Amino acid sequence: MHIDPTVYTGRPSDQRIPQEEAIYDKLEELSIPFTRVDHDHADTMEDCLRIESVLGGKICKNLFLCNGVLPAVLRRRRAHGGVSAHHPGLRLRSGAAL
Repeated sequence: MHIDPTVYTGRPSDQRIPQEEAIYDKLEELSIPFTRVDHDHADTMEDCLRIESVLGGKICKNLFLCNGVLPAVLRRRRAHGGVSAHHPGLRLRSGAAL
């Protein structure tokens, strides 16, 4: 998995997927500062640990499961100190949920 070692502040200058753009729009609307790291898709907690080492903060990996009738959300949180949004490289400093 490739991880860009640069820690960025603010939204990227290139075009991103609509969901990611919506997150940046909401963060800006709410004046929430954030840092981000660009990287390939993170499929495992091991990948998340590598991203943590670049970000300098704790992140979590969320799993969304559905049994076809009632959806369930299971969260595996390693520690307090922030949440990761849908894009795996985005970490909210405030810990605010979107």
